[in-house]
Amino acid sequence: MRSPFPGMDPYLEQHWGDVHQAFVTYLRDSLQPQLPGGLRARMEERVYIDISIEPRTETYIEVLDLRSGHRVITTIEVISPTNKRAGEGRRLYVAKRQDMMRAGVNTVEIDLLRDGETLLPGGHSQIPATDNGAYLVWIWRERDPEHLAVHRIPLRVQLPAIKIPLRPGDADVSLDLQTILDQCYCNGGYDDINYRVPPVPPLTADDAAWADAILRENGLR
Repeated sequence: MRSPFPGMDPYLEQHWGDVHQAFVTYLRDSLQPQLPGGLRARMEERVYIDISIEPRTETYIEVLDLRSGHRVITTIEVISPTNKRAGEGRRLYVAKRQDMMRAGVNTVEIDLLRDGETLLPGGHSQIPATDNGAYLVWIWRERDPEHLAVHRIPLRVQLPAIKIPLRPGDADVSLDLQTILDQCYCNGGYDDINYRVPPVPPLTADDAAWADAILRENGLR
């Protein structure tokens, strides 16, 4: 069972609570066996109260160095809707990210949501004007603090494999984002999605026409 789309499935935004949790879990599972000695990937939680006075929990990954008192080496965030709209969730997320980067923690942000504002840190490399895409991944390395590696991912292509920085002297490890997303779709049973209606948020006219052709080819419209 696989999504009819070659990369990110735009219909999954409507199920992001479930998809997010699964994506972070499978990301941890993919990362763990690749880590060199003394490093471990752990799922952590950030809790805050949103505008409706309800507690919200966001899960993310920390790579810890067991040989230096469980020091955080790298943090990996998969963006949620609350990170991309004004409010306490965004404020706490940005503050935590700033603290991590000031402390020299490698930082990776994966944004697979079309809705909301992007969260690129200020004062770093901007997205080239010709580099268009619906989704965004950026990587900040402690050993190269003036550079931000920014990748925009168009809707119509597969998600990339990205390099995760670790300690100085460690080789990067690879995370295949498409494989992780495919696992989320399959294990989540998302073949029950109603593809006959438009996704939320809606696609641009060109992308909607492209998506309609794909869905018709797969007998889903």
